[in-house]
Amino acid sequence: FDNPMGIDGFEFVEFAAPAGQAAQLHDYFRKMGFAAVLRHRSRAITVYRQGGVNFLLNEDPDSFAADFAAAHGPCACGFAIRFRTPADTVL
Repeated sequence: FDNPMGIDGFEFVEFAAPAGQAAQLHDYFRKMGFAAVLRHRSRAITVYRQGGVNFLLNEDPDSFAADFAAAHGPCACGFAIRFRTPADTVL
């Protein structure tokens, strides 16, 4: 198929949970074989990784993720797409 933008999968999927429920997501990620590999230096965000798959767990109370989780419960609230081709060569 034609792939002019060079899309190469997902860079990460961002998750969030309502206040007090993030521990459940931390536990689920570990049970699925993900390891916590990074913490954001100034925000409550943990990066879990398994092979080339990255999950972010955003616990920042002053974020879109927190607002989204308050409205929808524990959820995937964002993602980033990985590209083979640098954006400045496509756009």
